[in-house]
Amino acid sequence: MAEPKRIQAVQRAMAAVEAIARSDDGMRLQDLARVVGLSPSAVHHILHTLAEGGWVERQEKPIRYRLGAGLAQLADRPRRGRLRALVDRALVALQRDLACPAVCVCEAVGLEVLLTRQATADRPGQIEELSGSVLPPYTSAASLIHLAFWPEERVQAYREQRPFELYGAALWGSAEAFWAEVAAVRRRGWGMLPLSDPTALRLGVPIHGPGGGLLASFTLSQAGVDDRPAAAARLAQSAQAAAAAIGAGLGG
Repeated sequence: MAEPKRIQAVQRAMAAVEAIARSDDGMRLQDLARVVGLSPSAVHHILHTLAEGGWVERQEKPIRYRLGAGLAQLADRPRRGRLRALVDRALVALQRDLACPAVCVCEAVGLEVLLTRQATADRPGQIEELSGSVLPPYTSAASLIHLAFWPEERVQAYREQRPFELYGAALWGSAEAFWAEVAAVRRRGWGMLPLSDPTALRLGVPIHGPGGGLLASFTLSQAGVDDRPAAAARLAQSAQAAAAAIGAGLGG
């Protein structure tokens, strides 16, 4: 029986991933090129492809490559099945009890924050699984939550690749206002967008795992509210309780 043919491109990509995994501080392009045995240009193309899938992440200043969230999510898939069941139960209950038009769950892949699942008033009791719509930087409740609870190096990479002046200034007015809200989110455990309509609200709540790491976020919205601060506090309290139950369920 003939020996199966090896795909050289896959071998080289895996060699790059394994080299990055052995490094605590990430690896430079030139060092990876030596390990893989290719030119820096060829390795750059490999890394670009891996980064698009979330398997590696590029860190700026200095430029280094680290393992991406995609690999962690792949290894964590069995636990994520349990997470999904807990999240779906919480989505249905929150939408029903709070009468929100939609309650959503958002997750990060690499530096992208994606809308992945939702329960809506149009389809009560049902979960809509989305294809992973990419949410806009700085102007979604989910991006606010993820930037508040991501590690600092990930936040820095996000800021460098998505300049606030280009994506967030129209909503927040200034970077100072946005990062002040990020700091407030860390203190109180939820965040709200500064919508111009005083009767509308859109907020986000983190979902932490048993070890404290950020797994995902809830986003909730309501319209026609008479007292926005009171309504936001009520929604946030319910969503925080649901998030805490998810974390406890994963740890059990």
